[in-house]
Amino acid sequence: GERTLKLNPDLRVPIVFTGAMRPYEMRHTDALQNLTEALLSVQLLEPGVYVAMHNQILVFPGVEKDVVRGIFTGPGYSRSD
Repeated sequence: GERTLKLNPDLRVPIVFTGAMRPYEMRHTDALQNLTEALLSVQLLEPGVYVAMHNQILVFPGVEKDVVRGIFTGPGYSRSD
């Protein structure tokens, strides 16, 4: 995300990354939920770079993966109305 933001400083659309902590092939995967959240969020977010996972939208820069807890952390999205 950080690199994407650096390479594209004048975005006109949102870029939303997503993934899954549990693979899609597993019975109880988070992949479909995360994909759904990402597809919904690109319709609502301002231009920028984000990650959508686990009922969160986090905005770059500042997103980091907490490998101990198995989650992403960082600044949450807030509208700049």
